[in-house]
Amino acid sequence: MMQFGFIDAQFVSFLVAITLLTISPGVDTLLVIRNTARGGVRDGITTSVAICCGLFIHATISALGISLILLQSAWAFHMFKLVGAGYLIWLGITSLLAARRGHSLPINGALKDAPAVSRWQPVKEGFLSNVLNPKTVVFYMAFCLSSSLPATLLC
Repeated sequence: MMQFGFIDAQFVSFLVAITLLTISPGVDTLLVIRNTARGGVRDGITTSVAICCGLFIHATISALGISLILLQSAWAFHMFKLVGAGYLIWLGITSLLAARRGHSLPINGALKDAPAVSRWQPVKEGFLSNVLNPKTVVFYMAFCLSSSLPATLLC
């Protein structure tokens, strides 16, 4: 095993991969863009922080081995994917309905004539979109299972 000083090569690989996953656009990125357009910079930042909190949940679940149980049970993982897909569909439908009502054009950082959104809405949407994302569960577990490092250091 190649060592870089005190840092394990697998840990460096993990950091590179998780960084690429974090900066690549996906559902979370689209949600941040939508919430920023809907409620301004405050909602965008709040959504980003909630997404990061969701990553901590994935890390904790992986460290405890719960993700491994989920991946070993085809039925449980399938149900998890359906719940996640259902939530994403709900977010999409509500966005389309808001656009149809004319609440889709940003004016000065917020949507014109858009109904007020509670301060907790971006938190809820960001957190749930990340926690219910099965791709993130699989990603965290892939690194936990393939590493010789203790799971608590990786996950």
